[in-house]
Amino acid sequence: MRKALAAALCLVLLAASGTALAEKTVTLTFVGDCTLGGEDWLINREGSFHDYARKEGYTYFFEKMRDFFSEDDLTIINFEGVLKDDSRDAVNKTYCFRGPTDFARILPLSSIEAVNLDNNHTLDYGKRGKTSTVEALTGAGVHVFDELTPYIFEKDGIKIAFFGMQRVHFFSLREQLKEQIRILREEEGVNVIIFAQHAGTEYSSQHTNAQIDLAHKLIDMGADFIAGSHPHVVQGMEVYNGRYIFYSMGNFCFGGNVKVRALESCALRLTLTFDDDGTYLGQQLRVYAANVSGDPEVNDFQPRLVTGEAAEAVWARIDAASEGQEGPVAQGDGWRDYAYLPAPIPEATQTPHPDSTPTPEAAAPTGE
Repeated sequence: MRKALAAALCLVLLAASGTALAEKTVTLTFVGDCTLGGEDWLINREGSFHDYARKEGYTYFFEKMRDFFSEDDLTIINFEGVLKDDSRDAVNKTYCFRGPTDFARILPLSSIEAVNLDNNHTLDYGKRGKTSTVEALTGAGVHVFDELTPYIFEKDGIKIAFFGMQRVHFFSLREQLKEQIRILREEEGVNVIIFAQHAGTEYSSQHTNAQIDLAHKLIDMGADFIAGSHPHVVQGMEVYNGRYIFYSMGNFCFGGNVKVRALESCALRLTLTFDDDGTYLGQQLRVYAANVSGDPEVNDFQPRLVTGEAAEAVWARIDAASEGQEGPVAQGDGWRDYAYLPAPIPEATQTPHPDSTPTPEAAAPTGE
């Protein structure tokens, strides 16, 4: 609070002196689980994702979202599946999701520029499947990232690094990841670090202690925002140490389900602000209500933003799983704005992190 007041006072003084304070913004959009394809036995079945691709063409799937996605600087999805032109190397598990490599073209046609590949379906067809997926996506001009290989987006000198993370990978990679974040911050000049977290219990309306623990550890390690996926349903959100955590965005364009198991979804629009020299100032989160299909029972694989009663159903899910958190500061028909979060005080000026939120006095810089 003290830092926010100081920043506001600085703006007033600059305005009074006639000096303009330049500000830069980066606008990001996140949506949840997207599977371009499905199980192999569905490839030739009527009503499957493949069937829609043959009949409607590649622009069909995100037709109702393309304009929305084109408004931002970068759109990021959780890419849950494999792009591979044969079914060899399928692993022994209940669900293996695959589409042909040509499906990669769906994303750039829809203004989707980056994908997370650290999830439980990336290796459905083994290492060859992942290699094929990466080659197909990058060949189509789509950026990929996972738990070890970040994607660094740059605009106007601002650098934002994206990582994926499953809980199963975190503990073995913790020290390596910590060093990688240090290098990105100190040597490569990255301003903000974002994680696409893939964790939780499928179709559970509440996030688990394991999800909370992982998200908190990532923020303590240096993450500035957490966009969650995997549960296939919309869950709640949290502010922790001055950063937003959204535990699950739900499914979005999900070829894995021919029938709709959970209609509600959402899109997150995160606006990051920086001063002219690249110093991170803070983040603003707007959440848009969405549905995965125009039919509440049969999946038409065409997600869309929603208003009215459909939006209220999304808000009900978020609110029920966000106990103890502050609600929106503004709301329209189909969207909600949450409070602007100023950038955290630099670590060197903070007291050791206690279990409870420090008072403004305890968290304020000393010696000034």
